[in-house]
Amino acid sequence: MLMQKLIVSKIFQHTIGVILILSCLSCTSNDKTDSKPEIVVSISPQRFFAEKLLGDVANVRVLVPPGANPESFDPTPNTLLSLSSCKVFFYMGSLLMEKTLVNTINENGIKSVDLSNYVPKEIMEAYGSDHICSHPGHVHSSMGDPHYWSSILGGRAIAKGMFETFQAIFPKHKDLLEKNYDQLIHEMDLLEKEIELLKSNSSTRSFVIFHPSLSFFSGEWGLSQIAVEHEGKEPTPKHIEKILKEAKDQDARVVLLQKEFSSSSVEAIAKSLSLPTHTINPLSEEWDKELLATAKAIFN
Repeated sequence: MLMQKLIVSKIFQHTIGVILILSCLSCTSNDKTDSKPEIVVSISPQRFFAEKLLGDVANVRVLVPPGANPESFDPTPNTLLSLSSCKVFFYMGSLLMEKTLVNTINENGIKSVDLSNYVPKEIMEAYGSDHICSHPGHVHSSMGDPHYWSSILGGRAIAKGMFETFQAIFPKHKDLLEKNYDQLIHEMDLLEKEIELLKSNSSTRSFVIFHPSLSFFSGEWGLSQIAVEHEGKEPTPKHIEKILKEAKDQDARVVLLQKEFSSSSVEAIAKSLSLPTHTINPLSEEWDKELLATAKAIFN
């Protein structure tokens, strides 16, 4: 079975490679003088940072379409055609589909950047060590919690990685990039202060969530996330009892629902605890607004 999977993977990579090469040859024969350069990113939150930095310099395309789960997304040859003429592909470094994809595009000379390399290793290990995910279609690498973008620290890492890459790719726009980067960092500093104010006016220090995707956010703000999901699966009755006790002991004030996960078990727990629920969307393209909304849901 393993050998079959490896053979299929090799065939897939070879097929995609041929398609990318043919697409590139086709592009060179067409007049594209009026089109802007294209940047491709894995998920929507990355687009926020790329567009903030680039302005009108280039177009930014998201590989995983809205509504699709990036952790179970299976790119097709047509999907990958969007990479054939892009300047660079930014990926998170933790999604299963990225591994095969990056190997393939690198073989065809397309530049790719792993943004997780810009998160300090000690921070990644500290905040991501409690993340276990093994249910079908939801696989992460050994780096732990991959949702580092759902934090100020992660946002700064993404911004830095993109800024340095864009400086090398678009040297003529050096001044604009520096100006936009400084402005973006300033906006994140203001966002951080706003969240600090919310925290200072709140006694909440824990929350309940189905999938433990806020490890980095929790680490930044001294919070405890009580995960309903148990070892990547729906909780057993025994685990639910443990969750209820932990939530009461830690005086959890809110239960967070996530758009990409079933909410039945979480809603049942919220009802049992008489706690309000709030739906978050870690894949929102409006990164700053979503992070603030998450903070308000927890600290209010």
